[in-house]
Amino acid sequence: MADEPVVDAPKVDAPVVDAPKVDAPLVDAPKIEAKVDAPKVDAPKTDDAPIVYTEFKAPEGMTLDKAALEAVTPMFAADNLTQEQAQKYIDLYAAQIKNAGEANSKAWGETIKGWQDTLKADPDFGGAKLTETTSLAAKAIDAYGGKDAPELREFMKTYGLGDHPAFARFLARAGRSVREDGLPTGNGTVQVQDARSLYPNSNMN
Repeated sequence: MADEPVVDAPKVDAPVVDAPKVDAPLVDAPKIEAKVDAPKVDAPKTDDAPIVYTEFKAPEGMTLDKAALEAVTPMFAADNLTQEQAQKYIDLYAAQIKNAGEANSKAWGETIKGWQDTLKADPDFGGAKLTETTSLAAKAIDAYGGKDAPELREFMKTYGLGDHPAFARFLARAGRSVREDGLPTGNGTVQVQDARSLYPNSNMN
């Protein structure tokens, strides 16, 4: 069987048909708002009523200076400090005063100790003669102090003057003159107080 010739099919252009237009509904994009917390600001004080503080606390064994408190309290109020805030300043002040007092006390104690050591080492008034020195000093106060003798003894105890080498030597010399000269008091006798009353902080006697 003979092959039949191939005949191309006629070209037919397909009509162009536009796709139906469909309007998409308009949708608004969601609005995203960033949330930022506003800083909190205390409302300004509008009334003129003064701030009244209760009694401030002091550390145990310490009394706050009344005049200083009266001077500083208005400053606390002017700065609108609360009771707690003001108390912190009081605590700081009290701590500084306490530390300063302890430092001064320590320094004074070291000074007294230095005086005692110097007097103990004195070849004429210290060492084995120290007991005699303190007794002579007490005799001098009683003999020459007159009616002021009790006040002089108290003054010496308060400020440790009995431990000062130069002052102790001076009193001992004066006391020796009483013993040698027999200087009488108003009633004809010398009333000698216990030497330890002049040296309360010492272990000399």
